[in-house]
Amino acid sequence: MSESPRAGQCDCGHVRVRLNGPIVAMTECWCSDCQKETGGGSSHSVIVSSDDVEIVGEQLGTRTRRSQRGAEVTRSFCLGCGNTIKAAVGDTPFIGLRAGLFDDRAFFRPQMVLFASEAPAWVSFPAGAKLFDSQPSAAA
Repeated sequence: MSESPRAGQCDCGHVRVRLNGPIVAMTECWCSDCQKETGGGSSHSVIVSSDDVEIVGEQLGTRTRRSQRGAEVTRSFCLGCGNTIKAAVGDTPFIGLRAGLFDDRAFFRPQMVLFASEAPAWVSFPAGAKLFDSQPSAAA
């Protein structure tokens, strides 16, 4: 879907990421956890194989919870600035890297909107994006 490698970092620069493989999908998520994480907006993620990502730098903090469909979701964040680096869903081989981490973000175009029914009424969804009312499985 896109060229590799891509690189980026958190706000304070203590955590760097490098993507060495293809992007599987690009998502916008309106679940309640993402809205809390962003202060009321959606999160934007680049979905990739966990094997294609290098994360270097300071130690990451983590928070794990259960998704609405019962899967474990672990968010990893920089302990220096608090930026979310990635989200991993336990029953998939993929992770979601936050799109804002990348040095060049011009490539990002959400293809899927997750938890669309939880978005505020004022939201306009990206043209052509597939809408889901929950978190799809890896096969979706």
